[in-house]
Amino acid sequence: MPVAWLIAWLLWNASAPAPTRNFPQAPAGARAADRDAGIKRGETLFTRHCPICHLGRPSESRPFIGRNLRGTLKNAKPPQEAAVREAIRKGNDRMPGYQYALTPAQIDDLMAYLKTYN
Repeated sequence: MPVAWLIAWLLWNASAPAPTRNFPQAPAGARAADRDAGIKRGETLFTRHCPICHLGRPSESRPFIGRNLRGTLKNAKPPQEAAVREAIRKGNDRMPGYQYALTPAQIDDLMAYLKTYN
C-alpha cells in the first residue's frame, strides 16, 4: 500500500505547476553603480596588463605593438564582442592569453571598460 501512495504523490506533484520565484531586483541606481564599478575595475585591469602593447603614440620609429583598442567595441555587435573576449582569453600569435591570469568576472570588467574606451 505505501508504494501506491508514493506513485500517487509523484503523479500529483508532476502535474502541479512549478513554483515561481520572485527574486528581488536591484534598484536601477544600484545596477548603474555596479556597472560603473565594473568599468572602473576594467580600467584598472587595462592599465595593469595592456598599455605596453595597446597604448602610446604610434610613429614609424615606434608603432603600436598591438592594435590600438580605442573605439574597438563602440557599437560592437555580439559576434565582435565574443571575438574580442576570446582573444583576451586565448591570445594569438602576437598576444598572450589571459585565461589563467584573469577570472571570467575580470574579463567581463575589462570588456565593460573597452566598450567605453573611445
